[in-house]
Amino acid sequence: MAALLGSELATNWKGLGSKRSFYDFKLQYVVVDAVHRNHLTKKAQDSEIETVAMLWHRNVRDRAVGRKEHLLKAMRKQQQEQNDI
Repeated sequence: MAALLGSELATNWKGLGSKRSFYDFKLQYVVVDAVHRNHLTKKAQDSEIETVAMLWHRNVRDRAVGRKEHLLKAMRKQQQEQNDI
């Protein structure tokens, strides 16, 4: 999925906010078909593929920015909010 979408493409699983839903793209069919064509995963059920795709989308932000940088930003924001009180 990373090779197809990259972390720069603004998508998420449900299409929340300004991002497009993964299902808006015909690419979802390409992903499912590719999994079924792979001899190691050809027996995978569509629900299993969907679960893995959801996990990939859930963690894409950490891969793009970096988990540590993400955590630091959240900590700075929380500290600023506490200082504003």
